[in-house]
Amino acid sequence: LEAEVAEERKAHGYIWRNGEYLEEPIDGYGALASMGGIFTTVEDLASWVGGFLDAFPPRDGPDITHPLSRATRREMQQASVPIGFRVTHPSSDATPDVEVMGYGYGLFTVDDARIGRVIGHGGGYPGFGTGMGWHPASGLGVIVLTNHRYGAATLLARDLLGELVRTAAAPIRRIRPNAATEAARAAVEGLIDRWDDALAEGLFAMNVELDEPLASRKAFVAELRERHGDLRRDEAEPVESLTPFHAIWWLAGDRGRVRVEVLLSPELSPRVQTFAVTSVPESPTVLAAAADRIVAAMQPPDSGPVVIDWPTELSLGTSVDIGAVVRAMRATEARFGPISLGPSTAGDGETKATFRLESPRGRLELALELDREAGCLSSVSIVPVKLVPPDLS
Repeated sequence: LEAEVAEERKAHGYIWRNGEYLEEPIDGYGALASMGGIFTTVEDLASWVGGFLDAFPPRDGPDITHPLSRATRREMQQASVPIGFRVTHPSSDATPDVEVMGYGYGLFTVDDARIGRVIGHGGGYPGFGTGMGWHPASGLGVIVLTNHRYGAATLLARDLLGELVRTAAAPIRRIRPNAATEAARAAVEGLIDRWDDALAEGLFAMNVELDEPLASRKAFVAELRERHGDLRRDEAEPVESLTPFHAIWWLAGDRGRVRVEVLLSPELSPRVQTFAVTSVPESPTVLAAAADRIVAAMQPPDSGPVVIDWPTELSLGTSVDIGAVVRAMRATEARFGPISLGPSTAGDGETKATFRLESPRGRLELALELDREAGCLSSVSIVPVKLVPPDLS
């Protein structure tokens, strides 16, 4: 309480008026005073924010360090009343910020399409402005206290937190495969390397045979080995998981790549109920060279004016709108540059290939199609990949 806080420990509030700061007195308890007349510090608020962050992820184990259970604290951070959404353009060459806002139990939630959910609250008071926000997926939190009347602390806290998350000041916590899923991954890789009927029968749930006979799957895997050669786990590709019982990963072969996806069944002893294998043959040399040339054309020069144009040595079919392609290249360089050419993610090994484009500002896919008879590209597209923010569950 105010009377219990030494004067030298209090922050004095101010208002800017007529070109100078004027000190504002602390109001007595009432509508404008601090709720309950309680004074706080950054350290106190850090404990408050830390209690909400500690509620994630959901887990078993002791839960005795906070007066509210972790489940209750998570419920407080769920939006119960929608507020709306907003699209903000930081600049004409930047990817817009898309946010959906809501209100939980005394807390505001903002779901950002790129970084996930941010939670917090702020306030204003004669002489002061406050804001706090936190990002459960990384465990980062920011507290801003100002001694300026209605200081824009909430906006500053939001910007600081967003920058910390984007610069990976702390790694974002993402869903990872559990032990059962990791075991299934190893078993599936064993099947792809050398099919074993008994292993397949014990590994797959009953629906797998119904969806496609195991004999057909066995034949497809044999064709896969013949097409790609020896296959090994591509450690450069992160595993993607929608739940702990789900995994998508890549295998690298002597000739091309393979995408594998499994989903385990909700049984006491989980079995594989989804087994999807996608073959991505090695891209034709002409398409790989074209992709490399297109990416090179989107790089700005070290000096002089920036001129992004279609590489004249690459022929385009009459059905391709070269103006639209060049606009896409210029927009890609402006929004995502610098860009580098990544591995192929789809294709038929003959006339179609899709390549990943890597950028510090996001990922895109460059899809090319070849008309062999005409000796030209019959289709060119550059599309950003879907944003998938981190999950809190």
